[in-house]
Amino acid sequence: MKPRVMLCLLHVVLVDAVNFHLPPGGTEDVSQFNLRKLPPRGEIVAKLENVATIDPDAARTEEANQSTKELAQQKLAESEDQVQETLEKVKRVDLTDMVRRDMQMLRDVFMPGLEPSPKIIGVTSTIVGISMAWLLVYFLYIYRHDRCEHLDHWGVPDEGTNPTSEEQMPEETDIVPNDVKPDLILVFHHPNYKDQPDRDKEVTWAELHKTLVCEVSTWRIRDVLGAVVRSHPNADAAEICTKQEGDVVRGHLVDGWVALAEEPGYVATRSDNIGPVLEHMHGSTSEAFGSFRSVMKAATDGEFAHSPLQHFRRARQSLGSNFTAVDELAEHQIPTTLAARTALLQDLYLELPRWGFDVTIFSSIDDDELYVCITLGNPVAVESYLLRSGVMLQIRQDVVSKLGISQPPEEVVSSPPMLRYDPRIVKNLHKAGVLERDDPRDLFKTHYGKSKEGCIVKGSDRFMMIFRQVCTHLDLDAAKSKGLLVDWYPAHSQRWLSKLSKSWGKFSLMTDLTFLQPVNLIHDYFGARVAFIFAWNGFYCKALFALSLLAIIIELAGWIARSYIDAVIVQKRVVLAFSIVTVVWARLAVNMWTREQQFFLKMWEMTEDSSHEVPRPSFQGEKQPSPADLNLMVKQYPAHSAAARRFCSTLFTLVFCCLVAACIILWFQIFQGNLDLAASVCLSVMIVFFQLVYNLLVPVLTEWENHEYQSTYYDSYVCKQFMFECVNRYSAFFFLAVKQRWTEAGCPHGGCMASLKKQLWMTLLILSASRIAQIFVASIIVRLKIMWDGLRSKCVGDSRTVGWPKGGCRPNENDDF
Repeated sequence: MKPRVMLCLLHVVLVDAVNFHLPPGGTEDVSQFNLRKLPPRGEIVAKLENVATIDPDAARTEEANQSTKELAQQKLAESEDQVQETLEKVKRVDLTDMVRRDMQMLRDVFMPGLEPSPKIIGVTSTIVGISMAWLLVYFLYIYRHDRCEHLDHWGVPDEGTNPTSEEQMPEETDIVPNDVKPDLILVFHHPNYKDQPDRDKEVTWAELHKTLVCEVSTWRIRDVLGAVVRSHPNADAAEICTKQEGDVVRGHLVDGWVALAEEPGYVATRSDNIGPVLEHMHGSTSEAFGSFRSVMKAATDGEFAHSPLQHFRRARQSLGSNFTAVDELAEHQIPTTLAARTALLQDLYLELPRWGFDVTIFSSIDDDELYVCITLGNPVAVESYLLRSGVMLQIRQDVVSKLGISQPPEEVVSSPPMLRYDPRIVKNLHKAGVLERDDPRDLFKTHYGKSKEGCIVKGSDRFMMIFRQVCTHLDLDAAKSKGLLVDWYPAHSQRWLSKLSKSWGKFSLMTDLTFLQPVNLIHDYFGARVAFIFAWNGFYCKALFALSLLAIIIELAGWIARSYIDAVIVQKRVVLAFSIVTVVWARLAVNMWTREQQFFLKMWEMTEDSSHEVPRPSFQGEKQPSPADLNLMVKQYPAHSAAARRFCSTLFTLVFCCLVAACIILWFQIFQGNLDLAASVCLSVMIVFFQLVYNLLVPVLTEWENHEYQSTYYDSYVCKQFMFECVNRYSAFFFLAVKQRWTEAGCPHGGCMASLKKQLWMTLLILSASRIAQIFVASIIVRLKIMWDGLRSKCVGDSRTVGWPKGGCRPNENDDF
């Protein structure tokens, strides 16, 4: 039963009991019983019924609300009292005294023992103010940026001008024939040179299989206005898109269809009504590198051992009747290094022209090497590679003015934009009267390093086109590591080297205090990565020049002040002032470099788009359906395995850094704080030694990580170098600045900061001198080699074929390869 109902019933019972004891009639005075007047019984019953119908939860809720309201009012009253009390305290607080006590606390924590002095504060403020004024004057009026696109500062003609004099168009190098200007050179062992130590070494499939990679053919749409791209060659599927006439596609030939490599779908090679739809261009078929594949086959299953005569005839047929190394195959019953080298040389000589490249071979002076010179000069091939590589070409300045856009040509920001090559744009501009000829050289900037007629593709882009095409079939680095190639490298242009020498590589330029660099010229010749490296180094050195002058002046002022004030006090105050200046300088330098970097990125049209990035030939994986197109099989490597390799590589780098740090701690323990010249020499030797060792290890570690693209490979390489260099070059000085005072030896006489400064400048001086000596020795060695080759070429020059230079000759008619 509910409690309130029970109380009411008890009330009724008591009333009945009282009435029971009253006399009959009920008229007696009840006050004698000390009872209050009770309500009538009917009223009580009505109240009982009302109570019985009341919801107890609602009643409790009402009571809780009332309690909450009373509690809130009580807390509000307490808060008002606290606010009044706080306001009274604030009125009594002395703000000046509070700030003074807080400053004293900060000074005791961060600068113990510092007693402010108006003289010292004034001197520090003066130094900081003068330094700020100098930095503003330097960066606003003295500093010169490297954005200049023209070479007028050095008196060198621009690249867009057609050279007419011998001074502008110097003779090419004597290493290659006069009529050959290669973009890429492959160096092979001469097959007939008998003194090769490894020519008879047996080769295995494991040594050769990483050399070849899958190939993709190039096709061009002809004879029709468009070619329908379908999702599957054997089904009437819906159209995906329509390729226009002249478009270039890449893919694999599959039963009369070309499976596209860069987008989903297939294109028919022939049409029943119109005729051919696709024309095979500069690509290879499945029979590419047949000679080299036959050598790999022989090394794999022992085919020669089971049927030597059959293999002998097939080798003669595929490699040529003059292939003398077949006899050695028969003798050793297993392919040799000589056979693999010769097969690769023969295949490249046949495949490179099919890809649209011009090939010339000449021998070295002592006939021990063959130089395969590869050139991209065919206009049709150039147009094909431009269409599919996505190279950005810069528009000529005069074309901009013809389009009705007036810009001051002397302004750097008025540099013409870059545009992807499209022959239809050239044709339409010619029809509109903007261009005089239907010639892309009238629209795009022309380079004259290769020919007097000029080419719209600069040397670095031609090299990258050749390199990408070769890497789709052949891993040059793997071939070099396995001994199939001696070396490979891009060929220099004497005209470009002459311009770089006049504007960048002369000792007389050291007197030019503007320290300008031809960054745009470096970009056009070496590429964006090298250009950014020198742009950053040049900016950092020029920005550091302003800080160096301040450091020298402040150091001299501190040295003079030591004659009148305590040396320790002077050193602390100078460090405080220079620290403030360094912070401001660093912020200015970061902002200016960010602006410089963004300018070059925009000027060179560089984006993070990796759609045209070619997979590295050394990338290992299994062919699986591509995530972008399940019909396309591409090499893929498991993500968890790649992450595990990166983790192990990073762990090895950290362990090596710990080893370097342990050696530096041992170095400090040996000298026990006596950091003299001997300690600096020992530290410098350690830094150089560990750097040489790690420079040999980091390429192996990064290659082992199996990166698919060169960009990720380079990022990983730089991260590892950054981690290692932080420990190798700076941990010793960090230890001296932070840890030395807490060691048993403690700080030497003059303080730890003086010891750090002394050790820092001695070590940096030794490292700089060793680096300069290293560069000087390397330069001398290169010059001596060139002189030696020149003397040797003069000795044998008369016996060479007429029309070929002193540095090389065509292979002899009886050379068997």
